[in-house]
Amino acid sequence: MECLELFIPRSPTQFVISTDTVQREALCCVVALAAGFGVGAANYVFERVGFQLCRALEARGVVRRFVPTGGQFEEHPLSNVWAVGAPYIALYYLIARFLWPGLSERMVVSFNLLEVWVFVWCAMVAHDAWFYSMHRLFHQVKPLFRLVHQRHHQNGSNVTVLGTAFGDAADIGLCFVAFHGALGLALWLLPRWNLVGVVTLIAFEVATNITGHCGYELPLWMHAAVTAGVGLTPMAATSKTHYIHHLDPRYNKALYFTWCDRLAGSYRDKHRLIAGDAPEKAA
Repeated sequence: MECLELFIPRSPTQFVISTDTVQREALCCVVALAAGFGVGAANYVFERVGFQLCRALEARGVVRRFVPTGGQFEEHPLSNVWAVGAPYIALYYLIARFLWPGLSERMVVSFNLLEVWVFVWCAMVAHDAWFYSMHRLFHQVKPLFRLVHQRHHQNGSNVTVLGTAFGDAADIGLCFVAFHGALGLALWLLPRWNLVGVVTLIAFEVATNITGHCGYELPLWMHAAVTAGVGLTPMAATSKTHYIHHLDPRYNKALYFTWCDRLAGSYRDKHRLIAGDAPEKAA
């Protein structure tokens, strides 16, 4: 009888989920959906503005396409928002459900430019190592490549800003969202963290990623502006660096810097298809 009592409710409300629990779960889901697809929509707006800006600067002769004969790919807006937004829904749910109480207690809002820039630089260095590791894994494990990354390489030399997020949600989830989840956990463990630094980091990570997929050779001042000055770091990646990766996936697998590729012997700064890089023909 004592054993049976373990499976018998002691009161009618023993197995009833409280209203507070339901409301909390519902709120977490709503926040996750709004924030996830909000990030996806914001990313598309960034890409659209960047695309139009590149075309306007090209018309004025400020920038030029690496491969002038290449096409100009444009991803459908809904595909873009889904690929970026879907993996972030899961992340924001986990943050809202488990980490936000602790994060909110230690959050500060500081516009100290030096503090913000140091945080952005350090986080981008860490993310570059993470991105390189995941990206290299995609290209080494062929079943994984076909499953999550092959679609992103379908455009070849026709890479444009509007193809930055072209690919599977799992690709973005592993390369970006997983890192941001690890970053969120690290911030949860710190005695304080700056909301301005995190927002700035995400904005300039998006801008730098867009730069790597724009398909244009950008002047140094523009590269410095869209990377918050991180692009002025010695051996930082440029728009040409990642473009070469799309021409030949064996090379330039990092995103923000070239350190990992140089150490691995997979760095290249020239490609025969890029105007000006092709060897001169003998007369």
